[in-house]
Amino acid sequence: MPARLKVFTWSDGFRAHTVAVSSRAKALKAWGVTHDLFKDGFAREIDTGADYDRALAEPGVVIDRGEAIDKGKLRALHPPPKPRKAEAKPEKPKGPDPADVRRVETLKNEMTALEKRHAAAIADLDAKAEALETKRRDLNSGFSRDRADLKRKLADAERKLR
Repeated sequence: MPARLKVFTWSDGFRAHTVAVSSRAKALKAWGVTHDLFKDGFAREIDTGADYDRALAEPGVVIDRGEAIDKGKLRALHPPPKPRKAEAKPEKPKGPDPADVRRVETLKNEMTALEKRHAAAIADLDAKAEALETKRRDLNSGFSRDRADLKRKLADAERKLR
């Protein structure tokens, strides 16, 4: 006695695939599928409809019928991939760390203060150098004048000795 035929169907969202065979395993083999579509709920046994009648008329032959696209079925067949752990965490906002920004500002302020202190010290040294230079000129001028006077007096004194 031949095995009783059952009609199984599943859809990929674009086409319905129906076959009349004696078991679920034979239906999966006829569809060329190794994954158990029945376990996932994508394939099922049917007992009415136009595809049912056509499949019983041609046992073992897969009946393919185009169908309207059902986004829900497509989503169920191909669920979006789960995010990896690295992707699940929100990314840190790009840009500098606030602590680093404060550190840079502090260092800039320290640099400005250092430059001002340096400029003031140089200005003080320049003023002292100018005062010393003035004192040197005055000293040299007085020295030259006093030396010239002494030289003249020495020359006069030496002339009297001769």
